[in-house]
Amino acid sequence: MFWKYPGHTFGAAILWALLAASLAWAGNEFPQQPVLDDYLQWATEYHPRLAASRAQYQATVHNADQAGALPDLRLSWGEMIVPVETRVGAQQRIFSVSQSLPWFGTLGESQGAAKSKAQAAQSLFLADSLAVAQGVRTAWIQLAKLQQEIFLTRGHFELSRQSEDLALHAYEAGTARFRNVLQAQMESEKLKVRLESLGDRLVPSTVFLNSAAGLPSTIKAPEAVLPPVLEKALAWNDLQHVLDRDNPTLKSMRQKEDSHRHLVEVARLSGRPGLTLGLDYIMTGDAIMAGVDDSGKDPIIARLAINVPLWSGKSTARRLAETSRLQAATYDRSRMSLDLAQQLEKVLFQVRDSGRSWHLYHENLLPRARQILSSSISDYETGRATFDEVIGARESLLALELARLRAAVDQSLALNDLEALLGAPVDSFIISHGNE
Repeated sequence: MFWKYPGHTFGAAILWALLAASLAWAGNEFPQQPVLDDYLQWATEYHPRLAASRAQYQATVHNADQAGALPDLRLSWGEMIVPVETRVGAQQRIFSVSQSLPWFGTLGESQGAAKSKAQAAQSLFLADSLAVAQGVRTAWIQLAKLQQEIFLTRGHFELSRQSEDLALHAYEAGTARFRNVLQAQMESEKLKVRLESLGDRLVPSTVFLNSAAGLPSTIKAPEAVLPPVLEKALAWNDLQHVLDRDNPTLKSMRQKEDSHRHLVEVARLSGRPGLTLGLDYIMTGDAIMAGVDDSGKDPIIARLAINVPLWSGKSTARRLAETSRLQAATYDRSRMSLDLAQQLEKVLFQVRDSGRSWHLYHENLLPRARQILSSSISDYETGRATFDEVIGARESLLALELARLRAAVDQSLALNDLEALLGAPVDSFIISHGNE
């Protein structure tokens, strides 16, 4: 397994997890000895970028809930300043109620546009969550690299001190020159300064990780561990299909296109007539003359109004504007698809290339470099090798160990980028489609 994800699921499940409050973080307390999952979980719950994206998504959902509703009911009241005397009595005041009804299908298309926009915001929320997780993992990988580099350098510093003792004993025994002792001391000093420099980088690397997760800068550095090197092959031919299908940014752009399609239809329907139904109730006083039929009877009037769109140019211009926006959204999605395909090929190359490099160093070069160092030390002790050969063998070994570390880091970063592109964890994809 490359990365261990909280929840082990994506899509709707991860969105639910992102929106729901986690019981594990109810007290807002961060673990004393955190692992990567703790940083990912904290970022999911508290990172400001995700909080803003979550609020934006919820706003579009609320807008979608009201998009298909009828226009507000209109109530009005009118008072006769000078009552109008009629046969049945004086008209005193009027109460009216009216309801506008857009052309058939207009509300449905408006609601469809709002729902598509909400789905696009949901996909952007998922894209933001993947980007935040990607940033956390990138910072974790960089910190793990730094800690591993410190470990390797410290080991070679100890070897250098041993070589210094070896050169000093050989000099005291008369089998070596004092120049060898000075060489060993110089190498020890260089490694010592390098260790100090690496140690100074721990604080900014830790702050970088805390910032990526939305944590205070005062959180101490964890013991970061690199993920294992990917040993299984990916189904390379399927990844472009997975990218087109699951990338949340592309999903969002497709959903925005759908929203614009609905808006084009709304603009077209805006050129159709609309109806307004109304009811008027007139309060009437008693007639002046006694015995008048219907004296004081309040009349009720039903009204039907038709909104006639005489200025057709307005609706046509609106429809053309929405059509242009739809075309722009389509071209933007096509451009993004091309850019993401290019990124995918670049990342896949980095995964393959760093994997080849790691196997070269791990399985071929490093075992031989260790043998060369061991042989050089033995030959130096027996006078068959110079001290320069010992130093050179140890420097070569350190360089190869650091190169192997860089290859492992490069693959981890590439796989991290690949997961953000695919919108799914690489390990689950390998289990489903990978081959040995």
